Amino acid sequence: LQPSEYILVADVKNYTDNAVFDHSLTEELRVSIRQSPRINLFPPERTFDALKRMNMTDKQSLSESVAVIVAKREGIQVVVAGSVDQLGTGYLLSCKIIDAVKGEIMRLIRRKASGIEQVLPEMDRLSEDIRHSLGESLEEISAYAMSLEPVTTSSLEALRAYGQALKIRSTKAEAAAIPFFQQAIDKDPNFALAYARLGIVYSNVGRPADAKASLRKAFDL
Repeated sequence: LQPSEYILVADVKNYTDNAVFDHSLTEELRVSIRQSPRINLFPPERTFDALKRMNMTDKQSLSESVAVIVAKREGIQVVVAGSVDQLGTGYLLSCKIIDAVKGEIMRLIRRKASGIEQVLPEMDRLSEDIRHSLGESLEEISAYAMSLEPVTTSSLEALRAYGQALKIRSTKAEAAAIPFFQQAIDKDPNFALAYARLGIVYSNVGRPADAKASLRKAFDL
């Protein structure tokens, strides 16, 4: 990929019975890929706008098939579509890199997590595999890599709420996202990124005092 080109990340499909993976792994994947200086993620707001033009805003998730349709319409060349499956007592994380123009899978990448506590670290490694597959050198990945724990949170439940907040916010419903950002913070009081996003939302809905407090907390963390 050239730096000026976008990729579209579909929602990670949860094939397990554990709802904690809903939204959480999608956001984790996006945050990790976003560390790359060479890969530009298609913004969620523009994805929603595209779905709106296509009369598809009733979709509850950006599935692989819907993501490919959006990518073709918006001129995006690559779609990244992940999934999580139960594998005995562990989990199998899979990701397809799809040529949206041809509708073909360019590469299928997999990582195994021995237990739920290993899912986020393995998702981090999976995203590094994706970045390498999209043309980023191992040296670049190492230079820009950051453990996802300080960037986001080690709590899957907090990350799930945060992902829900971002999805709601992408539909322009700023105020409706506030309870989900707050829920993320309740699950992990040290979730700096959630405080920062909440502060921005407070500012946008005309609550400057709350915005200042949230942004100060994010800075302190």
